[in-house]
Amino acid sequence: GGFANTVMMRVADAFLTFPVIAGVVFLQQLMAIAIESAGGTYTFSTDHPEFFGAGPLVVTVGKPMLIQIVLGIINPLMLSLILFSWMPYARLINSIVITLKSSEFIQASRALGASSARTIFRHLIPNSIAPSIVLMARDVGGVVLLQATLTFIQLGGNSPWGDMLYRGRDW
Repeated sequence: GGFANTVMMRVADAFLTFPVIAGVVFLQQLMAIAIESAGGTYTFSTDHPEFFGAGPLVVTVGKPMLIQIVLGIINPLMLSLILFSWMPYARLINSIVITLKSSEFIQASRALGASSARTIFRHLIPNSIAPSIVLMARDVGGVVLLQATLTFIQLGGNSPWGDMLYRGRDW
């Protein structure tokens, strides 16, 4: 609660106003600018649709950059999906924790002299994590379809479904 809670929820609200597709394009441009500002060049080959263009990202510079390491480990599409899909979970857990703070078992825990850390780890987290797991299970299918869609329209990803749709669209 308090000021920190208000600030975090306003940040979540701000992220909710930003569409995922715009986030993918934004991260694409951000990575291109980061590579160019470090003295590198980038190209997109047209063999297989991966990453953000018609093909895999090729970065050429003298020494490995942080952006190269990140791109080698994390798929940029997955990074953008993570960055632009955490807000419903934050809002759900926030509302559950606010509700649980006034419940009787939390008040009993405080009355018995439990520390704040014990109350959080023993009572609040176990009771607030189950609804977020249900929301996560519901959202998995949507994220898979969104990745296939973004691969199909050539905005990123390497989804086999999106790739098959892209290659077979003329048939």
